[in-house]
Amino acid sequence: ETKYRITLMSGEYCDMCDGTGGSGEFLTYTTPFTIPEDSCHLIEFYSIDNLGNEEITKYQCVYVDNTPPESVVAGQPQYREAGPYETVVWFPVCWDGQDAKSGIANYLIEVKDDGVWEEWYTSESSGCKDYRGTVGQTYCFRSIATDNIGNIETPPEEGDTCTNIITFTFPINMYGEGWN
Repeated sequence: ETKYRITLMSGEYCDMCDGTGGSGEFLTYTTPFTIPEDSCHLIEFYSIDNLGNEEITKYQCVYVDNTPPESVVAGQPQYREAGPYETVVWFPVCWDGQDAKSGIANYLIEVKDDGVWEEWYTSESSGCKDYRGTVGQTYCFRSIATDNIGNIETPPEEGDTCTNIITFTFPINMYGEGWN
């Protein structure tokens, strides 16, 4: 038979885990268990053999991180201008994020220009990359971060930012009287 108990500790306790400070009743281990709270937990356990001999209590400190990271694609101007003879424009798309404990493992950057989100770029760090846009299109971007434990951010449905590629035109007076 194996007995165990789990004690919620302060987050700093995991840095110096010494097995002291546990509280509560020891339970009989019968099935795997989950620990839902984000924080440090002291798990103490021991076994009792068929003759009733108890081993010395052992311990393990575990930091539980169930919180997904947060990330964002930096705001883009609402409009991006193309010259009068340009059909495409390159513009930077930048992303950043944070995770409280384990750190960010990667970012998935998605783009939507026709109503459907598509994977565009993946990166292991925050950064920027140029995107090729076409005049007359609106592009929305969003970032989905995954932390080092595997928690995945829920992406915003509308995206983090959108920009519309428009053609810049000069007003010209057709009657030869100069600029309007």
